[in-house]
Amino acid sequence: MKKTALMIVLVLAEASVGCTPQPPLVCQELFAHAIPFCQMMSQKESYREKSVTVSGLYILSPHNAELYAESCENQSIKLHGEVGLPDSKRAWTIVGQATKSISGARIPVVFRGVLHARQYIVIPNCNESCFEWSLERAQLLAADGAHVRHPPV
Repeated sequence: MKKTALMIVLVLAEASVGCTPQPPLVCQELFAHAIPFCQMMSQKESYREKSVTVSGLYILSPHNAELYAESCENQSIKLHGEVGLPDSKRAWTIVGQATKSISGARIPVVFRGVLHARQYIVIPNCNESCFEWSLERAQLLAADGAHVRHPPV
């Protein structure tokens, strides 16, 4: 009984802070239920200004953090967090370790936030190339340290 209770406590404690290199069931569920990045971007107007939970690859560039996916690599969105939002400390630890050890690391992650579009070029009848997409109030929910990718050569 004590072993079972201890295992439950350990699983719940880990589930509340992010994925380990061998993700517990809760993190697998986060990745499984999140909207894949390319799917969200292919239907971005339906998700615009709505809260979404999205999975993709995190990359840290010199000026910002971005989310993208290899299958739709020409698209990425900037991630804008907000002080006071409950991020997963364990997931940020995984991200921090990966970005320190591998320059340009791509880390599988799950974020929750509001998909936002800002028109940065004001031209009448401008297509979507005039918009910059971002995930506002972005909260990191999970990171998968076992599947970090190296940057393309």
